[in-house]
Amino acid sequence: MGIIYNKNAQEQELYIAYGFTVYGKINKYEWTIYPDRALEDVLISLRITDENGNDIYNKHLGNNCSFMKIFNNTIDNFLYWIKNDKPDAYSLNKAVFDCLCSNNSLFNHRMENRKFKEFKE
Repeated sequence: MGIIYNKNAQEQELYIAYGFTVYGKINKYEWTIYPDRALEDVLISLRITDENGNDIYNKHLGNNCSFMKIFNNTIDNFLYWIKNDKPDAYSLNKAVFDCLCSNNSLFNHRMENRKFKEFKE
């Protein structure tokens, strides 16, 4: 549990790969159950555009924020998955919450293996 600060955060470009550009709003998160933990950066909105600038995903994440450490460790694999699997809107939305808003090491492991296999071929 925690509190998110800076409701007036501005959208910024976060990552570019595989023909996609990722934008988001970053805020500060204060842990209320761990008062000795430092403020952490969290992503509270996420927008992904394709190579033509069309939005393929655009959501305010609210309390289902993504901690930037998890986001930074996962976003490349996530965009690789979008490029190769071409998920529908439901699958994409579910994957955002399953892979970017929570730490899904199995997803990262599978995507790294697929990228390695593709690289070898």
